[in-house]
Amino acid sequence: MLFVAGGTILGRPDAADACSCEKPSMVVELKRASMVFIGQVMRIKQTGEQNSFHESKVIVTLNPTRFWKGPQDTRRVVLHTVRNQVSCDGFWFEDGKTYLVVAHQQPDGTVGTSFCSGTEVIDKATENIAALDQLTAASDHLDGRR
Repeated sequence: MLFVAGGTILGRPDAADACSCEKPSMVVELKRASMVFIGQVMRIKQTGEQNSFHESKVIVTLNPTRFWKGPQDTRRVVLHTVRNQVSCDGFWFEDGKTYLVVAHQQPDGTVGTSFCSGTEVIDKATENIAALDQLTAASDHLDGRR
């Protein structure tokens, strides 16, 4: 629910209502992504910039706890995204929460994620985590690692 006071939006908009996209399967996302991991948000820094939809650009630092794709020894992951309210361009992270993150290399060389990439709060990620486990187990078996 949104509250408007003096023309200012208060509260987090529901991105599902503002953004419409067909999220690809985890098979597709695992191939396309540069990183797929579970991580807890440690810090969200406002950059003071906005995208063309007037959404705030943020830098999100996460503490990764499990990787399916990406450097396994990474202690911190820094994502550049936006707090999406209208577009599908970013993802609305909340400090302290844990997420399944599907991140992509962006044209400017940074790593980011979006609402449509498969990134979601961990409580809603059970099916995608199971799919990732099956995909990586099958891949390990085909590669002779099992």
